[in-house]
Amino acid sequence: MMLFRLNSKRQGLKPYLVLFLLSVTSLACANNILVSNVSLTGRDVSAGVNNASNFIKIKFNLSWENSWRWNSSAGSISYIGVISGGSGYTSAPSVSISGGGGFGASATATVSGGKVTGISITNAGSGYTSLPTISFSGGGGSGATAAAYIYSWWDAAWVFVKYRVGGGEWQHASLNDTFHTMPSGASSYIGLQDFSTAFNASTNPGLGAFIYRSAAGSGSNTFNNVELRWNYGRNGVNDNADVDIKVFAVEMVYIPMSPFYAGDGETTSPASKAGFRDGAVNSPLQITSESSLTLGGTSSGNLANNMPSSSQQFPIDDFSSSTTQTLPGAFRKGYAAFYCMKYEVSQGLYRDFLNTLTYTQQAARTTTAPNSSAGTGALSSSNANRNGIDIQTAGTATTTPAVYACNLDGDAIYNENNDGEFIACNFLTWPHLAAYLDWSGLRPMSELEYEKACRGTRSAVVGEFAWGNTTITTAGNITNSGLTNESCNTSNANCVRNNDPSVAGPMRAGVFATTATNRTESGASYWGVMEMSGNVFERAASLGSSTGRAYTAVHGNGSLSTAGHANQSNWPGISSGLVTTEVGAGLRGSSWLNAGDHKVSSRAYANFVATNFSDMGGRGVRSAPGISISAGVSGP
Repeated sequence: MMLFRLNSKRQGLKPYLVLFLLSVTSLACANNILVSNVSLTGRDVSAGVNNASNFIKIKFNLSWENSWRWNSSAGSISYIGVISGGSGYTSAPSVSISGGGGFGASATATVSGGKVTGISITNAGSGYTSLPTISFSGGGGSGATAAAYIYSWWDAAWVFVKYRVGGGEWQHASLNDTFHTMPSGASSYIGLQDFSTAFNASTNPGLGAFIYRSAAGSGSNTFNNVELRWNYGRNGVNDNADVDIKVFAVEMVYIPMSPFYAGDGETTSPASKAGFRDGAVNSPLQITSESSLTLGGTSSGNLANNMPSSSQQFPIDDFSSSTTQTLPGAFRKGYAAFYCMKYEVSQGLYRDFLNTLTYTQQAARTTTAPNSSAGTGALSSSNANRNGIDIQTAGTATTTPAVYACNLDGDAIYNENNDGEFIACNFLTWPHLAAYLDWSGLRPMSELEYEKACRGTRSAVVGEFAWGNTTITTAGNITNSGLTNESCNTSNANCVRNNDPSVAGPMRAGVFATTATNRTESGASYWGVMEMSGNVFERAASLGSSTGRAYTAVHGNGSLSTAGHANQSNWPGISSGLVTTEVGAGLRGSSWLNAGDHKVSSRAYANFVATNFSDMGGRGVRSAPGISISAGVSGP
C-alpha cells in the first residue's frame, strides 16, 4: 500500500499535514485563503502494482473571505459597482440606467455616512449589448459614480500540490482532468500546462485546479471535503512510497474575454508617460481581438505611444511615430480571458516557495546565502523596507536547504501573527518572480493584460488610477503592523506611495479593502484586483522591446531548473533557456517609493531593466477558456 508519512519519526496512513495560512482575517477581507484538514482517500491500484494509472484523492477544506460571483443572463445586468461614493447624501438618490441597447433595468442605492455605499439591482433588464450608463439624482448629495456589468466574473482559488518521496526534493503533483469531487456550491476547472490542447496525463497534465462558486453570490466561501485526483503513478511514485505532500492555494480573479481600451488619451502635462494611443489620433485604442498589431506609425488602428519627449520613458520604446514594429499574434493582448492573482505575491507566499527548494535553488532565489546565520534576511540582509523574510534554520552549503520564516518584528520568534506574511513581497528581481510563477504553474502578465485587468471594459478616464478615477490619497501611519488587519489611519487612503516615512515600505495586500468600501476607497480595479496602482511595481512583458514581444504566454510547469531558474520558452528574461536577466519584463503601476507614475496608462518604466530594488514585486496570471460577453455568462 501507499504510505504517506506525517514526519520522519511518526508514520501512518496520513499525509504530511500542512495548514497554509496564506492569510487569515475576518475584517480586512484581504489575502486570507486557508487550506485545512488535508487527508488522503480513495486510493486506486486496480491497474496493477506500481502502474502509471494508479491514483489517490487529496482531500481538504478550502475557505476564503471577500469572494464573489456575478452572473447574468445574456443581455441583462449582472452587477452595478460603486466607483466613488460622492458626499453629502442625506437619503438614497435615485438610480438611472440608460443606453447600452437594452431596457427594463432598475436599481436602488444605499447610503451611509453621506456616501453611496452600494447598489441593488431590482430588475436586470434585457437586450443590453454594451455597458449602460449609471447616473444618480436627488438625495441631497453629489459626486457618486458607478459602473454596470453585463457578464459574469468571479474570484477563484488556484490550488496546486507539491510532494516529495523519502524526504527528497519537492516536486509538482500531476492532477487528472476529471473525476475530482467538489462540495455543494463549488465548481472546478483543471489548469493544464497548455490549455489550448487536450489533456494528456504524461505530456499535458493538470498543474492545478481553479475552485470557485458555481452560482451567483458573495461573502465568505467555505468548501469542505474538496477532493483532487492525483495521478501519482504518472509522477513515477510507487504504491509503497514514503511521501509527504503540501497543498497550496492562491486567490485569483477571472477576467472574461472582452474588448477594452489601451491608453487614456491624456494630453495635459504631465501626461500618462508613453501611454498607448491610436496611431492617427491621441485617443485610446480599443483592443478587440488577439490578432497581431502594428506598433507605432501614424495610421488609424496602430497601437502607438504618447511620448512627446524621450524623457518620458526609461529607456524608450523601439517603436515611434516614424518607426513601426509588429506585435505578434502569439503575444497576449488582453482580449482573451485570463485569471489574475487578486493580490501581489506576499512574503508568506514567497517564504513557502523558498521552503520547497533545494539549497542550490534557494541560493539563486535569495540575496544572502542559505547557510547564513539564523535571523539573516533572505532578500534584504538587514530586513530593510518592511521585508521580514529571514533564515530560521541555516542550511548546509549545497546539501541541506535553509528553513525560511517571516520575522518582521525581528524578535527571532518566527511566523508570529505580527510577522508580516501578508505584506507584499519586495526586493523581487524578475528572475525571482519568474521562478515563483513557473513553480506555481502561472505565467507573467503582459502590459496589455495589465491595462485590461485595471480598466475593464469601460471607456478610459483621462489620468485614471487602477480604481477608475483620478482621486488618490497616500497611506500613512501604519496601525496593527504586520497583522492580518494591518491598516493605516489616513482618512480615505487608497494607495501606498510617495515614500511616506511613516510607512517606508509596502503594506499588507488588500490593505484598503473592507466590507463597506467602493472601488475608490478600496483601491480595487474594475474586476476586483487589488493594488494595481502603488505598493510594489507590477512586472509585465513589455511591448517596447523585441525580447518582451517574443513572449508567447506559456504557463509554468511547476518545476525549476536545477540551478533554480524559470525555464519556460519565450518568457521575458530568457537566456540560453533560463530566465536569468531582466530584459523584456518592464514595470507598471509604480510603487510605495515613488511619488508619481501610478496611473494605469503610465509606461514610464515599461522597458526598465530593474534589479533587486526595495519596491519591486509583482503577481502572475493564467490563460483561461474564453467566454465572450455577447455569448453568455456561464463558467468554463
